[in-house]
Amino acid sequence: MCIKHAWAILIGQSLRPGGTWIMKEFFPEIGVKVLLCRFHKLGAWTIRNLSAPYWRLYWNDAPGAWVTLDGRRHELVPGRFMVIPPETAYSSDLSRPVRHFYLHFVIIPEYRPAGDPIYTFAASRHLLAAVNRIIAMLDSPQPPLELAVLTTLLACQALARAPAENFQSRYPDERVNQAVAHMDDCLSEPLSNSDLAGIAHMNTNAFIRLFRRTTGSTPRAYLARKRIDRACMMLHHTDYTIEQIAEQAGFCDRYHFSRTFKRIRGMGPGTFRKTSDPGIWPK
Repeated sequence: MCIKHAWAILIGQSLRPGGTWIMKEFFPEIGVKVLLCRFHKLGAWTIRNLSAPYWRLYWNDAPGAWVTLDGRRHELVPGRFMVIPPETAYSSDLSRPVRHFYLHFVIIPEYRPAGDPIYTFAASRHLLAAVNRIIAMLDSPQPPLELAVLTTLLACQALARAPAENFQSRYPDERVNQAVAHMDDCLSEPLSNSDLAGIAHMNTNAFIRLFRRTTGSTPRAYLARKRIDRACMMLHHTDYTIEQIAEQAGFCDRYHFSRTFKRIRGMGPGTFRKTSDPGIWPK
């Protein structure tokens, strides 16, 4: 058997006569991207109503800390990982110092939970071994590929425990998907409703109606939210100035960026940046 035909069998593909590849199966793209991984001692963890557009995975080496959502208290215990999906506004506290492991990541599909979005799963011996290995590599001057593999593994373990019906990778109308994909690719560029309608090959007013009916939001509001989402991740995970982030997120200046940011997130970008450290909460 030639190598080409062997690979075709292994990855679920077949060959037409002449060597043209035909995909037999389609696997939705997840696109896991790890943003941050840290492990340090927490002497304080007084967070109030914080939300962000990325996933959070938490593990503590001892009891004594908890997360609160809608009056319900979720304890962090050494035997379980805690997962907080994007845009979950939670608070936190602790009663004693703990060592806190946390992983931030994003994926391509949107997640829309029903009910309490916070969930936990067992910290098995194998997963804790992966955590300990990650911790040992976090201070490496040149992080090895193994660190990326293991942190991605943890993110995938968290996603595998989430209810499958809460994920939405695409909208039912392909014209809306085309417009959304164009927004994602061009967030830093000027985009008008007519530009997006052109991508969808529609009249502008008809496109706006279709987009709102499909997504529950106007194209302008959806685009503003996506731009602020990008800004949130840059504020928490880069050293760029607020002016640089405003430009990268598609805003003409810091004033308009800050005004839009506060309207959507309930605080200014400078205040939001300070919430990146789990042990510090701005007064």
